[in-house]
Amino acid sequence: MNKEEKLIVTLNVSELKEIIRETMTEFLLELNNSQNKDVKKKETQLITRKEVAKLFQVSTVSLDKWRSAGILPDSIKMAGRVYYLKSEIEEMINGRKLRK
Repeated sequence: MNKEEKLIVTLNVSELKEIIRETMTEFLLELNNSQNKDVKKKETQLITRKEVAKLFQVSTVSLDKWRSAGILPDSIKMAGRVYYLKSEIEEMINGRKLRK
């Protein structure tokens, strides 16, 4: 290291605390933003009838009966196909496990 590259900093305790506070605040905001993006991405994932049937280990015919009976969450119809929000199906599965 050159003499020019060496730097000595003198801080009092309150200045050091403020620097740490600012750094941690920035870090936590970045962490929170990245987690929110992950949550939003997960919430908007759609899965097909076949994928839902596979998760419940039933046929698509049974799944259609459940949908007619109102057992499943609301479906989303696009281009003649039926989809479900993955997060809602996972909530349903987790709720079923808790009741056992």
